[in-house]
Amino acid sequence: MADSRTRALTTAPALLLLTAGLTLTSCTVEPSPEPSGSPSESPSESASSSASVAPQASVDELAGVLLTTGDEALPGELNLSVESYENQPFTMYFSLSEFTTTGQCADLLAELNAFSTQALIGVTGHYEAAASDDEPTPESTESEGDASDADAESSVVIETMVIETADDVDPMSVYSRIPGACDSVDSDELEGSTATFTQLGDLDAFQLSVDDGSGEVETLHTGGGTAGNHHVYIAATGISEAEAETLFTEQINRLEDAFGDEESSSATPSSSATSPSPTDS
Repeated sequence: MADSRTRALTTAPALLLLTAGLTLTSCTVEPSPEPSGSPSESPSESASSSASVAPQASVDELAGVLLTTGDEALPGELNLSVESYENQPFTMYFSLSEFTTTGQCADLLAELNAFSTQALIGVTGHYEAAASDDEPTPESTESEGDASDADAESSVVIETMVIETADDVDPMSVYSRIPGACDSVDSDELEGSTATFTQLGDLDAFQLSVDDGSGEVETLHTGGGTAGNHHVYIAATGISEAEAETLFTEQINRLEDAFGDEESSSATPSSSATSPSPTDS
């Protein structure tokens, strides 16, 4: 039975389907499309080749990177649930329906969607706004009406993944290149609707704002960071650009604090190509 580890973040309900996330599945494999002419490796081959590689980090160490309830970098009081997984396909997928991208923008989005590797181990933190302790009265429910529907659409949802990959890859840098290439894209099907990409500070992350043409704007913040073969990916809705930059910066800093030494050591000149690696006696 398939146990999906993917959550879709949706903006502009009934108008657009905009999803961003990392696909981590336990019993099914959904590989991203590969660039034309690139060598192909089946998911089963990829999984079996990395299955013999022991992860360096434990679940507890990865979970320790996650921001915790009450952390000042989180936008308000949020509930946190955490799940873990091992040896799963790790892909990134971003779909912007009702819009057609061209040129370098289309190329970078294709690069994002084509990325695929193997996660040796990982955790996902799912953050949602805490439910109110106040029970609604019939009078308040009737008077609030549409306002409660609007609040539901803009409620805070944050997903943070911390994973260790089998390979030293840098999947997050594309997020800082997309805003400059895509900037603003007009919908070819929805008159007056515009999707605008803005980089979050100097991070490998962007804010996507979708204006439906009537002044209603929905936003998605997505991106992350890399330290060696450890990565953090974040997708968030219902928060401001300033809140997103604070959240992303702190979460990426925590990843680098935990695993940054490994990145530094991997960047130093290695003699492993010409001499055998030392073994423990």
